Amino acid sequence: MRGDARRGRRYGPGVFTTSTVYRDGICVQTGSTDWAALAQAARAGNLVWIDVDGSDGVAFAQVAHAFDLHHLAVEDAVNAHQRAKLDVYGDVLFVVMRPAAYNDASETVAFGEL
Repeated sequence: MRGDARRGRRYGPGVFTTSTVYRDGICVQTGSTDWAALAQAARAGNLVWIDVDGSDGVAFAQVAHAFDLHHLAVEDAVNAHQRAKLDVYGDVLFVVMRPAAYNDASETVAFGEL
């Protein structure tokens, strides 16, 4: 997703955000940073994926406000360097994942730290 994030909105040095909206498992929208519209899409039953790459109080505050996120989810999002995990806050999933990259030459997969 790092490549997609670069097409998102830049908030500060090294901070990018982007989004993807899925309806019935099909991607129907990418790249929006209209948080209110994305929150409405989520309330309409779509899956909304938001990727914040880096940390910036402005980006987190806007997303948290639009989606009425639980304060612990926001705290976790701001706290970088966490282990991979999945937390459930009501109907919101908070996911921390590490990247995986395939190396064609060696036919191996390298994983980020877990």
